[in-house]
Amino acid sequence: KGEMAGIHGTVSELGDVNSKYALALEVAAGPRIRSIVVEDDKVASSCIKYLKQNKLGTATFLPINKIKAKETFSEVKGLSDSKGCHGLATDLIEYDSKFKKIFSHVFANTLIVDNIDVARRLGIGKAKMVTVDGDVTEFSGVMQGGFRGKRKQGMGFNQKEVTNNINEYDGIVGEQEGVISTLEKTRKENEDKIVELRAQKANLEGEIIKTE
Repeated sequence: KGEMAGIHGTVSELGDVNSKYALALEVAAGPRIRSIVVEDDKVASSCIKYLKQNKLGTATFLPINKIKAKETFSEVKGLSDSKGCHGLATDLIEYDSKFKKIFSHVFANTLIVDNIDVARRLGIGKAKMVTVDGDVTEFSGVMQGGFRGKRKQGMGFNQKEVTNNINEYDGIVGEQEGVISTLEKTRKENEDKIVELRAQKANLEGEIIKTE
């Protein structure tokens, strides 16, 4: 609500993604997608105290000055160019450079791949891999997946195509509002002119009667 300075927003609010990878990246982020990015640990501390004092529940905070970027393993980087792999998760998200450590922390050593067969071919356990439809394989060898129902609105990353469409339509709306404003002005001028002409007509009719 803007009541406290130094809060940048949730992880999901700070990243723009291609709709093709939206589900995979949301799954890859897991619960951290709702973590709140703040400027430093002082802000995080104030937020925690605020939540506690007002009995508003709990939240996870990622202070920029304390979060450390995670190293990308050379083996994982090597797999990122493999057939059926779309690359490192961190390379598929657009974000402000000041949040680089945050996104490295959230998506360290995560690859986005076509499907579970590609993950098996690349080697289960060699990296965290998430398929475009949301199946996951972990470093530990754990595999998770199956049918996913409809995603909740407002919980994921900003999709670039949607954002671009909104901006485009905002531009169209702005242009149309300009046209409407011009037409309204012209209408008002015409109405004033009609009133003026009616007055002139009435005066002329009066003169005609006098003359007759």
